[in-house]
Amino acid sequence: MPTLPLPPDQQTVMPRVLLVTHDWSTLTELPWLFREAGCRVDVLCPAGNWAIRNGFYDRWLDAGLTLESLLETLETLVAGGTYRTIVIGDDPILWAIYRRRLMPLWPLLPLHRPEALPILNKLGLAEHCRAHAIPCPPACRVENADEALAAAVTLGLPLVFKENYSNGGQGVWVIRDEGACRAFAASHGFGQPLLAQRFVAGRHVDVEALFKEGHLLQYVCAEILEDNHGPSSKRRYFPNPPEIGAILVQLGQTTGLHGFANVALMQEESSGRYLLFEADPRPNKWVPYGRWFGQDFVSALRVFLGLTPVPPADADTPPVAVACWEVEHFSSHVTRLLNAGRYLDAILHLLDFDRTWRPVLYDPVLLKAKMEALRGQILPKAEAWAARAAQQVAALQQPNLVVPVPFSPEAAVTTVTIDNHTYDVEALPAEARAQVASIQFVDQELARLQAQVAALQTARNAYSQALVAAVREADSTAG
Repeated sequence: MPTLPLPPDQQTVMPRVLLVTHDWSTLTELPWLFREAGCRVDVLCPAGNWAIRNGFYDRWLDAGLTLESLLETLETLVAGGTYRTIVIGDDPILWAIYRRRLMPLWPLLPLHRPEALPILNKLGLAEHCRAHAIPCPPACRVENADEALAAAVTLGLPLVFKENYSNGGQGVWVIRDEGACRAFAASHGFGQPLLAQRFVAGRHVDVEALFKEGHLLQYVCAEILEDNHGPSSKRRYFPNPPEIGAILVQLGQTTGLHGFANVALMQEESSGRYLLFEADPRPNKWVPYGRWFGQDFVSALRVFLGLTPVPPADADTPPVAVACWEVEHFSSHVTRLLNAGRYLDAILHLLDFDRTWRPVLYDPVLLKAKMEALRGQILPKAEAWAARAAQQVAALQQPNLVVPVPFSPEAAVTTVTIDNHTYDVEALPAEARAQVASIQFVDQELARLQAQVAALQTARNAYSQALVAAVREADSTAG
């Protein structure tokens, strides 16, 4: 992410930036961030990429269908010298520049200390952390089955094997016992070196950060909820702890990071220490969300671009009132819930203004695109879901059954009615009494959830009324 000085006669002109992506969605909301910082935003990507499905970019440049065509176009644009800053959003693009040594594109690599370039892969990052005493899990290099078995002895179990070049949770294996390790060693092809890393039990924390020439400008921290070892869709943010800030400062100084970074840490359950295990020198989809939690990436980006001076180290940041620290990313989270068969959770997600809708209402173009994409995902599956539901209902056909729901959970059910005949529960066989207890529990849970849905619907209606009132007041004031 190079930043070039503007000529004096152009310093009052909006700087032009180029966002580059091939088939990832990491840059979807970044045009808004750069526009807010005072930039003109061009996007180089294939047709249909999420980076051009928003209302804040200025010009789309067609990258063609392949990574090769994108790299060729990018080389031409770099040679033209048009852009103040170029941001690459995909790991495979950075890897291609680094591994193929594409020298015309070499300045785009966001690491200004050449000896730190190996952190673009997992083995290089682990070695860099070890060499510079950056807190990280113990790790070693594995190239064959014997070394995999030896790693289990050296590092202990459980451990994690990771492909050297991998992303999105792919190419990662968690090995919990000796039998699983032997099976993995026997079956894995070892086409590329692996990183073996001690498994750390604890809290998974992701950090979005912005650096300038190795200097940390801004960061925001969030705990990953419902972790599935892939891109997260549900998070709980929290105030920036000094321990994480210290790790980021050390990482920036030793690598010369220049641009955005997506850093993953584990807060070790046994010690409370933060251990760094991933650091990707590129933005992700969560960067613009920092504004909801008191971390202003717009101001930091203006410093990065040289549009405003670096604030003093002891500058006070006014506290921000945070209404809700959790976010459920729309629409990736609802898609995950539906695919998992968690239909009630999906409904609650769609009824939750603070966690779901608040971060996306600023861009009607993007919101419309997400709604259309969600509809396209749901409609093909709706018929199958309905058929599955019908099969489940048919399989559960039973006689007319009435089990009273007691007024309080502690109250006992004394009778059940089946086919208009009432039975004393105490007189029923033990298995039947157990089924009655199960039905009572399910009925109580359904009643609780229905009450929660009703409360959320009431809250949503209140939010909607407040929104209408605010818009009307703004219209009347403007008039």
